[in-house]
Amino acid sequence: MELSGTMTKVRGLISKAESLETIGDEHSMNEAVALRAKANDLMDRYGLEEWQLLKDAPTGFKPTRIKVDIGEAGSPFLGETSTLVNVVAKFCKCSSVWMKNSGYKNVREEYCYVYGYESDLRYFELLFTTIYLHMAETIFPKPDPTLSLGENAYELHNAGLNWFDIAQAYGWAECPSFAGEPKLMYFNKGTGERASWGKSIGRIKSAYAAEIKARGEAALRIPPSGSETFRRNAVTGYLHRINQRLMMITDKRGTGMELVLADKSQNIRAMIDNDFASVKMEKNKQVPFNAAAYRRGVNHANTASLSPEAGSGRRSELS
Repeated sequence: MELSGTMTKVRGLISKAESLETIGDEHSMNEAVALRAKANDLMDRYGLEEWQLLKDAPTGFKPTRIKVDIGEAGSPFLGETSTLVNVVAKFCKCSSVWMKNSGYKNVREEYCYVYGYESDLRYFELLFTTIYLHMAETIFPKPDPTLSLGENAYELHNAGLNWFDIAQAYGWAECPSFAGEPKLMYFNKGTGERASWGKSIGRIKSAYAAEIKARGEAALRIPPSGSETFRRNAVTGYLHRINQRLMMITDKRGTGMELVLADKSQNIRAMIDNDFASVKMEKNKQVPFNAAAYRRGVNHANTASLSPEAGSGRRSELS
């Protein structure tokens, strides 16, 4: 069974499952679950055939590793991104190791190593890229060009961005003021425009006030220090729900893979132990719980495509 052909079939099955999930009735949802299980079983059968063909080959059949960039050094969301790597790696029958502080050694990107067998790693790369790009919309939502300023201010503020965050999403950054200008001046990187606080950030805030008045809603207050807290809660909700969705597929896996998985897992564990004498668990930074943000992340995860998108561009390299 050729891997590229297998991936095409897997993507087709999951794409059909997602179409059925948008219908939402019980019959469609049950059929979608069955299609996802079939897609996962297809990958399992490919892995079984691959393992049986190569495990006794003269050169041996050994796992390898790839390096996956997870964000710029110092990003507050490195822990969450490494968690996503771990969740997807586990689903794809791989294992991951976060090389914490790797981004501080003359390189911008921190990275994880993901260990596994070739077919599993290729499946991981495709699936991780698809989900990572979707998760980024929870962390760094962007203005929708089809919406008004007020509608975008409403959506982005509810996504956890404060006024300065929203202004940055629109391209505004604080800059020195010239003679005769107000003390607080901002420059728009996209348009080249210079404007005072009132005509940049203040304009966004006013548009939001008008929007919630029209909707009959109370203002959502996010202090400057609370923006990151809101987004971290949203990402936590996202990660938990994505893990649940992948676990649902895992639970549908067929029998007969236990010995293969055990053998693969043992070999992967041995390779990690050989590369790293000690690997410790790293807990993400604890933040105050925000139910609204957490719920937003869960809802966003429910819209995530679990169909791997080939050629979607997330960088990784064999190491």
